[in-house]
Amino acid sequence: MTSLAGLLFALLCVSAAAAEVPKHVTLSYQLIRDGLPVAEVTEALEHDGKRYTIVSDAVTSGIAALFSKGGIQRGSKGTVTPDGLRPEIYRDERTGRSPAVARFDWAARSITLEAPGGKQQMPLPDPAHDRLSFLYSFAFRLLQGGDYTFAMTDGRHLTRYRYLIVGQDHLATPMGNLETLKLARDQQEDGQGSEIWLALRYHWLPARIRVTEKDGTVIDQVVTAIRY
Repeated sequence: MTSLAGLLFALLCVSAAAAEVPKHVTLSYQLIRDGLPVAEVTEALEHDGKRYTIVSDAVTSGIAALFSKGGIQRGSKGTVTPDGLRPEIYRDERTGRSPAVARFDWAARSITLEAPGGKQQMPLPDPAHDRLSFLYSFAFRLLQGGDYTFAMTDGRHLTRYRYLIVGQDHLATPMGNLETLKLARDQQEDGQGSEIWLALRYHWLPARIRVTEKDGTVIDQVVTAIRY
């Protein structure tokens, strides 16, 4: 069996061969809920090596569009650092709901969450991400060791996460078979879980995100196209 050190060395070689992340990348995904397609997702990353912007737009499709018109728009802005992306503001807007906003104040080490339930301010741990900056941060940093522990917000809550490196995986997608690195969230007592596949030859961008909710619902987001 390949050692973790050997695996990470091989992955770093792939990363070096992939070169730096292009200044503009657009990814398309199909969102599947319990086996049924429910939305099309488009995400765009722009950066100049110092600052970044990520915009995500999900629109209902298929059978789901017959029952619910609308979608979800998310956005993250911040700086690019040697340790990855450092968000400054995150916004989550959903049709028919008030937006949720997270404001990161790294100088004061505080984060302010503004959601329909009210406004709250709390200490900001380091590292900390929003739902978008976390997924795209791997394209700008090298993984160290076999796990990654951080705090993440959805604009409503701030939660501690720990992801473990599972290993390399060949992922079948509509754009072909991709060589990926798979990460999985540390086991949760309530049954929740999440897994992430990073496309190694596409700058470690997220190729698949699969989430299992408390009630057993599985939400799967699979890449269909990556455009530079």
